Amino acid sequence: MRAVTGALARDEPTRTLLAQLYLYLLRAAQPDVELEHVRTILLQVAGPQGQEDVVNAAEQLIQQGLQQGLRNAIVTILSVRGITLSTLGQGRLASCANADTLNGWLARAGTASSEIDVFGDGEGR
Repeated sequence: MRAVTGALARDEPTRTLLAQLYLYLLRAAQPDVELEHVRTILLQVAGPQGQEDVVNAAEQLIQQGLQQGLRNAIVTILSVRGITLSTLGQGRLASCANADTLNGWLARAGTASSEIDVFGDGEGR
């Protein structure tokens, strides 16, 4: 694998594909495998030229986890408050990838009496 990645051109399409591969490998690791070990292996395989791509993939995975955690917290708070999201609200929440918007919605969820109170006037679309 190291020989393959070392022989590849480092143009933008190749870097994008390699980053997607690294992200997949980080996600696909079994729960009992230390992610730091997977990351170390990927850094060795990527070599000096691909280390930034591995780090970027790991950071992307962390951001996705943060966003999903915020989404889950919003749903949990609304559920405890007896507010069920409509299909549109669920879709809006699932499609939002902006952590600041999600944090805003989370803050509003604590005092909301309806879905409209959470999402406001279309912010975050």
